[in-house]
Amino acid sequence: MVLVFNSRTVKEMNDATKNSILACGFPVEAYFDGMTSLGPINKSSVARFANINTLISRYHLPLPPSLYHEWIVDRCTGESKQDFREIIDGPPGAGKSMSGIYGCERYAIEAAERNGQAPKDYFGIDNCALLQDTDGVTHLMDELDKFQAVFIDDAGVSAGHHDFATSSNKNLAAIMQTCRTKRWYVVFTSPMNKFLDLSIRELVYAKSSVFKPCHSAGFNILKRKGIHIKVQGKKYQEYNPHFIFKETKVDLYAAFSPDMIDAYKGIVDTYDKARDLAADALIHERAGRESDKKNGTTAREKKKAEAFKKHKDKVYELTHDSTGKWLERRVVGFSTATGTYSMRKITSETGLSEHMINMMIADMKQAEKK
Repeated sequence: MVLVFNSRTVKEMNDATKNSILACGFPVEAYFDGMTSLGPINKSSVARFANINTLISRYHLPLPPSLYHEWIVDRCTGESKQDFREIIDGPPGAGKSMSGIYGCERYAIEAAERNGQAPKDYFGIDNCALLQDTDGVTHLMDELDKFQAVFIDDAGVSAGHHDFATSSNKNLAAIMQTCRTKRWYVVFTSPMNKFLDLSIRELVYAKSSVFKPCHSAGFNILKRKGIHIKVQGKKYQEYNPHFIFKETKVDLYAAFSPDMIDAYKGIVDTYDKARDLAADALIHERAGRESDKKNGTTAREKKKAEAFKKHKDKVYELTHDSTGKWLERRVVGFSTATGTYSMRKITSETGLSEHMINMMIADMKQAEKK
């Protein structure tokens, strides 16, 4: 007999499991209520909370139900036609990525159980955007079905506040404003939530910070707050009240290793490999841009060089006679004039703009003078 979670309660628990929970000192009410009271948040209560969660990983206890993710599933798959978005921030190496993936897994398990499906129908490695540009993120989100969990890691790369005016960032903001129709649970991570563009932060409901990393014990303690943006004078100010759902105020939350969930065994290694590849690609791309910048090579110049390489011979053929002598440009209205070339014909055969063709002709004539 195994634990079966349903609507915040444990429907079935065999005596051996119950006795092992009681024997190690774990508060068994957490399996029925989905939470435990710590009293005022101070060093002592945080240490007590860490000790409680250490028992789960040390004695391989089943994970208690998650009231928070059950509530999110109610919100995203219920009749209210809502979605949910949150940010997880913290310093590099604190465990933001693993905490975010774990949260997506808990959502997927709850959604799958309620709808008689498999957890990977709601979340998998393909639902993760790893260090991608905004075009990659928008493509990923366009491919997903309803009720999915979406994980956007290091979102400052794809939705950074320094890129607020770019069309790609505006596109992502537009998608976030309309994703309620998709009913997604979207998790962003960033070293600081203020690294994200304001237009994205305004659309997020909750902010979690890695409050106490406990990597050796297989979990992190997160502190969860609400996130609201208000205007004070001409400035936007963010304030973070307590996050309350179902009249329950939850300050601390434990996010365990994603590998602790049977349906997602091995996801950490798969994710790490995919993230390393994404990081290498990003570094290579940025290094190439920096090299081009130092060498004075712009995207426009690259486009020009490619056009010259591809079409220069054709333009030469259409602007010279059989002896290699330059033809005169044909005057409009004299389409049958001999000894001339037609700009319209060149543009139609090469697909180049008249401006590009003129630059090519000027380059040819300049080369002849040398």
